[in-house]
Amino acid sequence: MNVIINQERNVIEYSPQGQDVINESDEPVFFPVVDRFSSNFYENVAKGMLENAIESPFTIRFGGVDYILDQIVDIYVAALLYGSIVHTSMIREKTVSYLQGLCLQYRDHKILVTTIKLLLIVGDEKKLSKFIEAYGICTDNVTSEDVSDWIEAVSRIKIKYRRINSLCLLFGFWGSYFSDKQFEDMATNLKSEILTWADEQYAGDLISKVYLSALERNQYRISQSDVLEVAYCFKEKKLRRWYDNIFGLLSRIRLDKIGTTEINRYMSWLIGCINDDEIRKQCHKLPAAVQNVRLQREDVSLLDEVVKEKYEHFYNKEYSLNVFEHDLEETNIHIDRLIECIESQNETQGKGGCYSEYVTNPYRTIENILTMGKVKVRVNEIEKILRAAIGTLMAERQTLSSKMDAWKLITIIFMRYPNAKCVKVANEDINQNIDVFLQGKDVLLVAGYNESSLQIAFQFWKMFTNQNCELEVIEAFSNIAKNDDAKIITILGYLYSLLTECEKLGLSIKNSKYMLQSLLEFSRNENSEVRFYAYISLIKLININEECEKLILKRLSEAMDNEVYKNKVAIVSRVSNKKGKQIEYIISKGKVDNHFWVRNVANR
Repeated sequence: MNVIINQERNVIEYSPQGQDVINESDEPVFFPVVDRFSSNFYENVAKGMLENAIESPFTIRFGGVDYILDQIVDIYVAALLYGSIVHTSMIREKTVSYLQGLCLQYRDHKILVTTIKLLLIVGDEKKLSKFIEAYGICTDNVTSEDVSDWIEAVSRIKIKYRRINSLCLLFGFWGSYFSDKQFEDMATNLKSEILTWADEQYAGDLISKVYLSALERNQYRISQSDVLEVAYCFKEKKLRRWYDNIFGLLSRIRLDKIGTTEINRYMSWLIGCINDDEIRKQCHKLPAAVQNVRLQREDVSLLDEVVKEKYEHFYNKEYSLNVFEHDLEETNIHIDRLIECIESQNETQGKGGCYSEYVTNPYRTIENILTMGKVKVRVNEIEKILRAAIGTLMAERQTLSSKMDAWKLITIIFMRYPNAKCVKVANEDINQNIDVFLQGKDVLLVAGYNESSLQIAFQFWKMFTNQNCELEVIEAFSNIAKNDDAKIITILGYLYSLLTECEKLGLSIKNSKYMLQSLLEFSRNENSEVRFYAYISLIKLININEECEKLILKRLSEAMDNEVYKNKVAIVSRVSNKKGKQIEYIISKGKVDNHFWVRNVANR
């Protein structure tokens, strides 16, 4: 009872009376009847999962759910009779866990609404996030009535910090389903609460994480001035623990939505943060926030000076490369530095059995210079890049991820400089040493690639340089399908980058239509990320091979009926620059969607 009273009063008691009684008692606290009910519950849940796994696909079940729920009731009654606070408090979590399993198995909307409601009341952000991702909730399934039901349930939580925590989760994960008035009211109320609670550091820490997560998820619908107000408050109240989260938010803030006076105030505040030694040393996301300002504004010479003085290493590398325009000579200096980095990594990686992962990726930086830079890099510099990238493929100790990046860089160079002498020489080197080039080290805890990925990268190189036949394309995509979801996502992202470059250069792929069947199959994968990359790759394929357009648009139209919001946004935003009745039909579906961002993108 003491614990409940303290929680309602927002008091943390380090030596509660109840715990003292238990500690001083010689009699162990043990509830064999409740424990037996609890173990029976888990045993029956496990038994049900096994039966579902091994049953015939033609089996039809009638009922069975009530029996498990009755066992939860038995645990609750027994826990009350024996006075077990622990078992009583765990009832909700047992119910939530079971309902999550039912949702994923039966896909029933009523069970989904109840499960989300209980997850919000429990207030565990990780559990809620994982469940939403696993379920892949279609935006058309969530209605305004569902949202109102969740708001009402969460508003009844008596313990204030838990109520605010659950409201933040509701706002973060479902804010895009709120009406404009609901959204504005909720954003205002939560901001008022966080500004009040920030007066006391420990109280502020209780809700800051989940509030900042909610702010991040709704960042472009909420007022940008409100984001700045929260940032100023956290620094003023010295809530240092959350500074990096704040700078993460500011690294994506849109200055075109803020007035000139507010921008000047923000600039002064940001420069103050850079000049603060403690903030500068401990906040790794501060440079990204600074760079975001510079990419949107050119009249900030004072900011450039401060960055040059306080962040000299960052200024000379990432900052100057990303925010300033460069002539050919300056571009070559940056490329030479990156080539040296690649050669150094090839030399040291795996030496003495030591493997490292790096914060920066020189392959992708060079790729960005080649594909997005305004200056066309000369062939003599391209020859140096190719030499370094082939050196990566030759290095026996080099990691799979580095070799995959090297393959992609080489493929892009072959597409951009097909007639260069160094490209023809590199083509011969690849064909002569392919056995070595397809070997790499799989570093522990670094997911995404295996040795079959290198074989796929090689086939992509042949595909985008028109050196392979139809059967080799089919084989490459069948090899992708045998991987797990993490590797499929990574490889499809790799493919999308190459398709984007191919479209930009106006190149044709001889056997592109043989990708179609596999990409259509991937667009029906259970994992939403796999489907995302399948959709955007299919849209690129329309521009490369017009024969595929009708079939692809039919699949995209179908996806607009039952997809998650991020995939609908991806589809609508990428087809909106095209014309035709099917395109208009796809966009019209987006305009009446339940999700704010799908409607917003469709109406632009």
